[in-house]
Amino acid sequence: MSNRIHTTETHPHHLEQLLERVMQLADEARYVEAFRLLDAEQSFVPEIRNARGVCLMRTHRYRDALELFKSLVIPHNCTWLKQDLPLIYRTNLITAFMLAKLPQGANAALMETREVDHPSVVRLRRALDEWVKRLPWSKWLQWKYGLDLEEQVTLDFDPGDFVDPLTSPRKPKPVENGKPRWPIQPAA
Repeated sequence: MSNRIHTTETHPHHLEQLLERVMQLADEARYVEAFRLLDAEQSFVPEIRNARGVCLMRTHRYRDALELFKSLVIPHNCTWLKQDLPLIYRTNLITAFMLAKLPQGANAALMETREVDHPSVVRLRRALDEWVKRLPWSKWLQWKYGLDLEEQVTLDFDPGDFVDPLTSPRKPKPVENGKPRWPIQPAA
């Protein structure tokens, strides 16, 4: 029996420190270590769940990340996104759909997103549009008919946002040499 306490609340100062440490580890491409730090917290606070999902994506655990973000962003037994959550939770869900080889899910969620000018939405729309342009004609036709192709959308940025790039004073580190830094560590 685990003696860890499962909580739904975390002290705001502790949460801020924890997320800052996780982002530092992520900046160093130490995603597994960042995930373990979050996992030890045993909290179901949305900010921690979001950070867990980002770490899962960056360690190639796309289906796990997708399930986490679906439980965070999509109401139980529904097909629409919770609009009252921070946008980055929804864009992280879209990213997880793309990486889990479910581009139609990503497209549907993008179409439901109202904040079309937000940088996270713009880069995801650009990545999906570029992916569609590279499809062979037969696959493009399948895409247009709404069939999922089970192909991963290529990203030219680190997947997921820990914080909103518009409102956070902390900016993500740029990709190096035009290539994302992830994943340097293998998945746990």
